[in-house]
Amino acid sequence: MLWLFWIGRILKDHQPGHRIWFIYIVGALAGAACYILAFNLSPALSDQRVHLVGASAGVTAIVIATATLLPNFGIPMFLFGMIRLKWLALVFLFIDFISIMGSNPGGMLAHLGGALLGFLYMNSVMRGNDWGRPVFNLLGVGRNSRKPSKGALRVVKKTKGKKGTATAAKAEDNRGGRPSQTEVDRILDKIAKVGYEKLTQEEKQTLFDASRD
Repeated sequence: MLWLFWIGRILKDHQPGHRIWFIYIVGALAGAACYILAFNLSPALSDQRVHLVGASAGVTAIVIATATLLPNFGIPMFLFGMIRLKWLALVFLFIDFISIMGSNPGGMLAHLGGALLGFLYMNSVMRGNDWGRPVFNLLGVGRNSRKPSKGALRVVKKTKGKKGTATAAKAEDNRGGRPSQTEVDRILDKIAKVGYEKLTQEEKQTLFDASRD
Protein backbone atom coordinates (compact mmCIF):
# COMPACT_ATOMS: atom_id res chain seq x y z
CA MET A 1 0.00 0.00 0.00
CA LEU A 2 2.97 2.31 0.54
CA TRP A 3 4.04 1.64 -3.06
CA LEU A 4 0.53 2.53 -4.20
CA PHE A 5 0.59 5.73 -2.12
CA TRP A 6 4.04 6.87 -3.28
CA ILE A 7 3.90 5.93 -6.96
CA GLY A 8 0.15 6.39 -7.37
CA ARG A 9 0.46 10.06 -6.40
CA ILE A 10 2.99 10.58 -9.18
CA LEU A 11 0.75 8.91 -11.76
CA LYS A 12 -2.24 10.93 -10.52
CA ASP A 13 -0.45 14.15 -11.51
CA HIS A 14 -0.20 12.97 -15.13
CA GLN A 15 -3.20 10.73 -15.78
CA PRO A 16 -6.96 11.05 -15.08
CA GLY A 17 -8.33 9.14 -12.12
CA HIS A 18 -10.52 6.74 -14.10
CA ARG A 19 -7.47 5.53 -16.03
CA ILE A 20 -5.56 4.84 -12.80
CA TRP A 21 -8.46 2.78 -11.45
CA PHE A 22 -8.55 0.84 -14.71
CA ILE A 23 -4.83 0.00 -14.45
CA TYR A 24 -5.25 -1.09 -10.84
CA ILE A 25 -8.27 -3.36 -11.39
CA VAL A 26 -7.22 -4.85 -14.73
CA GLY A 27 -3.67 -5.27 -13.42
CA ALA A 28 -5.00 -7.36 -10.51
CA LEU A 29 -7.05 -9.47 -12.95
CA ALA A 30 -4.02 -9.94 -15.21
CA GLY A 31 -2.00 -11.10 -12.20
CA ALA A 32 -4.73 -13.61 -11.29
CA ALA A 33 -4.80 -14.92 -14.88
CA CYS A 34 -1.00 -15.34 -14.87
CA TYR A 35 -1.22 -17.21 -11.56
CA ILE A 36 -3.95 -19.56 -12.81
CA LEU A 37 -2.13 -20.32 -16.06
CA ALA A 38 1.18 -20.98 -14.31
CA PHE A 39 -0.26 -23.41 -11.76
CA ASN A 40 -2.26 -25.29 -14.39
CA LEU A 41 0.37 -25.47 -17.12
CA SER A 42 3.69 -25.74 -15.27
CA PRO A 43 4.60 -29.25 -14.04
CA ALA A 44 6.84 -27.72 -11.37
CA LEU A 45 3.90 -25.89 -9.79
CA SER A 46 1.01 -28.25 -10.47
CA ASP A 47 1.53 -30.28 -7.28
CA GLN A 48 1.53 -27.24 -4.98
CA ARG A 49 -1.55 -26.08 -3.09
CA VAL A 50 -1.34 -22.33 -2.55
CA HIS A 51 -3.83 -19.48 -2.38
CA LEU A 52 -3.78 -16.14 -4.16
CA VAL A 53 -4.85 -13.34 -1.82
CA GLY A 54 -4.66 -9.57 -2.15
CA ALA A 55 -4.30 -7.06 -4.97
CA SER A 56 -0.53 -6.54 -5.09
CA ALA A 57 -0.58 -7.33 -8.83
CA GLY A 58 -2.69 -4.20 -9.28
CA VAL A 59 -0.15 -2.17 -7.32
CA THR A 60 2.65 -3.59 -9.49
CA ALA A 61 0.71 -2.56 -12.58
CA ILE A 62 0.53 1.01 -11.24
CA VAL A 63 4.28 1.07 -10.52
CA ILE A 64 5.29 -0.23 -13.96
CA ALA A 65 2.75 1.96 -15.80
CA THR A 66 4.17 5.03 -14.04
CA ALA A 67 7.75 4.01 -14.84
CA THR A 68 6.75 3.48 -18.48
CA LEU A 69 5.19 6.95 -18.70
CA LEU A 70 7.86 8.76 -16.66
CA PRO A 71 11.03 6.62 -16.83
CA ASN A 72 13.40 9.44 -15.80
CA PHE A 73 11.27 10.81 -12.95
CA GLY A 74 13.49 11.20 -9.87
CA ILE A 75 12.55 9.46 -6.60
CA PRO A 76 14.49 10.49 -3.44
CA MET A 77 15.73 7.35 -1.64
CA PHE A 78 17.26 7.27 1.82
CA LEU A 79 21.03 6.56 1.62
CA PHE A 80 20.87 6.34 -2.19
CA GLY A 81 19.84 9.87 -3.15
CA MET A 82 17.77 10.56 -6.25
CA ILE A 83 16.93 7.38 -8.20
CA ARG A 84 15.21 7.36 -11.58
CA LEU A 85 11.87 5.60 -11.57
CA LYS A 86 12.84 3.20 -14.38
CA TRP A 87 15.72 1.75 -12.30
CA LEU A 88 13.51 1.45 -9.24
CA ALA A 89 10.92 -0.45 -11.27
CA LEU A 90 13.56 -2.79 -12.72
CA VAL A 91 14.85 -3.64 -9.23
CA PHE A 92 11.25 -4.22 -8.14
CA LEU A 93 10.73 -6.67 -11.03
CA PHE A 94 14.08 -8.39 -10.48
CA ILE A 95 13.23 -9.12 -6.84
CA ASP A 96 9.86 -10.55 -7.89
CA PHE A 97 11.49 -12.71 -10.56
CA ILE A 98 14.10 -14.30 -8.29
CA SER A 99 11.48 -14.75 -5.55
CA ILE A 100 9.50 -17.17 -7.75
CA MET A 101 11.71 -19.92 -6.33
CA GLY A 102 10.76 -18.91 -2.78
CA SER A 103 7.81 -19.76 -0.56
CA ASN A 104 5.28 -17.65 -2.47
CA PRO A 105 5.71 -18.36 -6.20
CA GLY A 106 2.05 -17.61 -6.95
CA GLY A 107 2.25 -14.09 -5.57
CA MET A 108 5.43 -13.35 -7.50
CA LEU A 109 3.93 -14.67 -10.74
CA ALA A 110 0.88 -12.48 -10.15
CA HIS A 111 3.17 -9.47 -9.73
CA LEU A 112 4.81 -10.19 -13.09
CA GLY A 113 1.40 -10.52 -14.75
CA GLY A 114 0.34 -7.15 -13.36
CA ALA A 115 3.65 -5.61 -14.44
CA LEU A 116 3.16 -6.82 -18.01
CA LEU A 117 -0.33 -5.34 -18.12
CA GLY A 118 0.86 -1.98 -16.77
CA PHE A 119 3.66 -1.79 -19.32
CA LEU A 120 1.56 -2.76 -22.34
CA TYR A 121 -1.39 -0.57 -21.38
CA MET A 122 0.64 2.60 -20.79
CA ASN A 123 2.57 2.04 -24.00
CA SER A 124 -0.76 1.80 -25.80
CA VAL A 125 -2.03 5.00 -24.15
CA MET A 126 1.13 6.86 -25.13
CA ARG A 127 0.46 5.85 -28.74
CA GLY A 128 -3.06 7.24 -28.55
CA ASN A 129 -4.90 3.91 -28.16
CA ASP A 130 -6.67 3.53 -24.80
CA TRP A 131 -7.90 -0.05 -24.29
CA GLY A 132 -10.16 1.10 -21.49
CA ARG A 133 -12.19 3.53 -23.60
CA PRO A 134 -15.10 1.09 -24.19
CA VAL A 135 -15.33 0.56 -20.43
CA PHE A 136 -15.12 4.29 -19.73
CA ASN A 137 -17.84 4.99 -22.31
CA LEU A 138 -20.04 2.29 -20.77
CA LEU A 139 -19.62 3.77 -17.29
CA GLY A 140 -19.90 7.35 -18.53
CA VAL A 141 -16.47 8.45 -17.28
CA GLY A 142 -13.54 10.12 -19.03
CA ARG A 143 -15.62 11.64 -21.82
CA ASN A 144 -13.42 14.76 -21.90
CA SER A 145 -10.33 12.59 -22.45
CA ARG A 146 -11.41 11.42 -25.88
CA LYS A 147 -9.96 12.96 -29.01
CA PRO A 148 -11.99 15.98 -30.12
CA SER A 149 -13.58 16.00 -33.53
CA LYS A 150 -12.08 18.10 -36.30
CA GLY A 151 -14.87 20.63 -35.94
CA ALA A 152 -13.89 21.27 -32.33
CA LEU A 153 -10.37 22.39 -33.20
CA ARG A 154 -9.44 26.01 -33.88
CA VAL A 155 -7.51 26.41 -37.15
CA VAL A 156 -4.22 28.24 -36.62
CA LYS A 157 -2.33 29.70 -39.54
CA LYS A 158 1.15 28.26 -39.88
CA THR A 159 3.88 30.88 -39.55
CA LYS A 160 7.46 30.91 -40.69
CA GLY A 161 10.32 30.19 -38.33
CA LYS A 162 11.38 27.38 -36.02
CA LYS A 163 8.12 27.37 -34.12
CA GLY A 164 5.95 27.19 -37.24
CA THR A 165 6.02 23.39 -37.51
CA ALA A 166 4.60 22.97 -34.01
CA THR A 167 1.75 25.47 -34.43
CA ALA A 168 -0.81 22.92 -35.59
CA ALA A 169 -0.04 20.67 -32.62
CA LYS A 170 -0.89 23.47 -30.21
CA ALA A 171 -4.48 23.85 -31.39
CA GLU A 172 -6.84 23.86 -28.43
CA ASP A 173 -10.32 22.59 -27.88
CA ASN A 174 -12.67 25.61 -28.07
CA ARG A 175 -14.82 24.11 -25.31
CA GLY A 176 -13.22 25.76 -22.27
CA GLY A 177 -9.70 25.99 -23.74
CA ARG A 178 -8.76 22.38 -22.96
CA PRO A 179 -5.48 21.10 -24.48
CA SER A 180 -6.01 19.13 -27.68
CA GLN A 181 -5.29 15.40 -27.68
CA THR A 182 -2.68 16.04 -30.39
CA GLU A 183 -0.72 18.32 -28.08
CA VAL A 184 -1.02 15.87 -25.16
CA ASP A 185 0.21 12.99 -27.35
CA ARG A 186 3.15 15.10 -28.49
CA ILE A 187 4.15 15.82 -24.90
CA LEU A 188 3.83 12.14 -23.92
CA ASP A 189 6.07 11.20 -26.84
CA LYS A 190 8.62 13.74 -25.63
CA ILE A 191 8.50 12.25 -22.12
CA ALA A 192 9.15 8.79 -23.55
CA LYS A 193 12.21 10.09 -25.42
CA VAL A 194 13.89 12.54 -23.03
CA GLY A 195 12.04 12.23 -19.70
CA TYR A 196 9.63 14.39 -17.73
CA GLU A 197 12.38 16.71 -16.45
CA LYS A 198 13.06 18.00 -19.99
CA LEU A 199 9.52 19.38 -20.41
CA THR A 200 9.03 23.12 -20.41
CA GLN A 201 6.85 24.68 -17.73
CA GLU A 202 4.16 25.27 -20.37
CA GLU A 203 4.18 21.57 -21.34
CA LYS A 204 3.94 20.49 -17.69
CA GLN A 205 0.98 22.82 -17.22
CA THR A 206 -0.67 21.36 -20.36
CA LEU A 207 -0.38 17.84 -18.91
CA PHE A 208 -1.80 19.07 -15.60
CA ASP A 209 -4.74 20.72 -17.33
CA ALA A 210 -5.42 17.56 -19.38
CA SER A 211 -5.31 15.35 -16.26
CA ARG A 212 -8.12 17.36 -14.66
CA ASP A 213 -10.60 16.41 -17.42
